[in-house]
Amino acid sequence: MNNEHIDAVATILKSMSHPIRLKTLYMLLEGDKTTGQLLEEIKTTNPNMSQHLNILRDSGVIQSKKERTFVHNSIADKRIAQILKNIQHLFQPSKA
Repeated sequence: MNNEHIDAVATILKSMSHPIRLKTLYMLLEGDKTTGQLLEEIKTTNPNMSQHLNILRDSGVIQSKKERTFVHNSIADKRIAQILKNIQHLFQPSKA
């Protein structure tokens, strides 16, 4: 990998590295969610959730679409979904 690619990957991984953002991404792995649905599950303040969503959006990890009064969030790239699935597979206790 060249330096440009390494910098891009580092930016994505850094944006994913906060517990609230990681939990948000795992929720979005199940399907699109409104900001309200994310807030309900994550139990944080609206300004805090907005800040975390902005970080994920600015790094290109998620995309958001406004419909009337709702903002729908989704994972922007299938590669991000694959990274999340790989992490889950590696770190989730096996079911024996």
